[in-house]
Amino acid sequence: MFDPTKASKSKAEKAQKKRVLEELKALALECVPEDLRQDLIIDVNEVVCGDPSCAPIDTFVQFVWASSGKGMFAIPEAAANIPKEDFVQNFPVSSIIKMYGVIFWRGWLSGFATCVLCMLHICIYCMCLCCVIHSHIPYTHYTNIIYTSSTHHIICIRLLPMLHVSLHPLNPVLQDRDTLQQWREGKKARWPPLPALRFTVGDRVECRIGPHPVKGWAPGRIIKLYYSEPNWPPNM
Repeated sequence: MFDPTKASKSKAEKAQKKRVLEELKALALECVPEDLRQDLIIDVNEVVCGDPSCAPIDTFVQFVWASSGKGMFAIPEAAANIPKEDFVQNFPVSSIIKMYGVIFWRGWLSGFATCVLCMLHICIYCMCLCCVIHSHIPYTHYTNIIYTSSTHHIICIRLLPMLHVSLHPLNPVLQDRDTLQQWREGKKARWPPLPALRFTVGDRVECRIGPHPVKGWAPGRIIKLYYSEPNWPPNM
């Protein structure tokens, strides 16, 4: 028997999911530098993973340049569960530069609208104590992100007491703009990149071969980088 309540609920859930995906798509476009947006098509979708070693649902963000290349990255979470700040953290570009930009959480105290942020006066101090700025900074209302490129190094943010707000500086991880550029040119580029290593193929090293604090080590030589077995724990 047809259940109109269930059908209405299903329709509402689909509409909500579509809205979330469209919001992430718009946020992704804002994260892309303007000079890389020409002919760019962005697609955001959820993919159900049947592999028990991965997340049940991954959110994939795909970039396709109509006249050239393509690339993609994934976040192991359903789209509705991805905070904007986590999405930006995973994005392969430095136009929104972690602590160079600040995401204001929507923890406003009652009585203050988010749009008032456009009028905020922000003090930015470079960690080298140079290039101190006291000015209104370009602000994007949609993403609640403040853009700035006027500092030398990682910065700290001080908010003048014009509003009571809850702010959260993102982790100071500088990401690589070149990834999107390589995708656009049709080149392969891994994202996120593999961590930097202190050694290379051919280097002589001490290898951990067992739990014993003394006998658990043996001399060896690097023959392959980033090697792992399928049954190893994640990030091993």
